[in-house]
Amino acid sequence: MRTAVVAFVAFAVGVAVTCPRVQPFAYRFSVDRVIDGDTIEGDIDLGFSVHLDDQRLRLLRVNTPERKGPTRAAGDRAKAFTERWLATHSDIVIRSRKRDKQHAERDSFGRYLVEVFGDDEGGRQECLNDALLQSGNAVLFRESE
Repeated sequence: MRTAVVAFVAFAVGVAVTCPRVQPFAYRFSVDRVIDGDTIEGDIDLGFSVHLDDQRLRLLRVNTPERKGPTRAAGDRAKAFTERWLATHSDIVIRSRKRDKQHAERDSFGRYLVEVFGDDEGGRQECLNDALLQSGNAVLFRESE
């Protein structure tokens, strides 16, 4: 009887947690195309057979060079990096942020702002946004910019 009471108390105070913490606002994403190093287009799977098709997404926290003008070569390298990263990662998931209780955060062009995650060939989850920064293909983007 004492063992049952100890087990109940441990469960009641949260010692024995068996469910993983759920990450809110995370959705499966199917990439259709890469626009540039920090903008992708595709379909968002919201679950329960609900989809948002042909969505253009902007990567949070990063800014890659433009693909026109004097930064064209660097912009093309950033786009190629993003294409390679997406081609070598599976189970792509995006995570958005909420602007308020009813709306996801968007930029001035109406694109959802997201972080992109995928499993590498070894099954480890990595973040595209971080990979762009670490590779030197992007700089940190401050939201006031």
